[in-house]
Amino acid sequence: NGPAMAGFWLVILSMIGDACDDDEHKTGQRREGALAAFISFLNKLAATVGAAVGGLAVSLSGFSADLPVQTERTLFWMKAVYIGIPTFSFAIVLL
Repeated sequence: NGPAMAGFWLVILSMIGDACDDDEHKTGQRREGALAAFISFLNKLAATVGAAVGGLAVSLSGFSADLPVQTERTLFWMKAVYIGIPTFSFAIVLL
């Protein structure tokens, strides 16, 4: 998933300037600050949702910090969630 994320950030960050120029062309106003604030907010929101989903996934998988080794069921569900959710999300984005 690393190369896909690197490609995403390379493309999305290079398009911000184009979006600002297009907005200025259409509206006659320069609003780079508002766009930067919106992008920053979305990044923080995504990080928060990702952390919450990760914590929920660990809880629902049956993980127990008291066990020296996790059960096979727990490991199965952790793998299923940590592979399934990103794969599903990436598939939706491609549509």
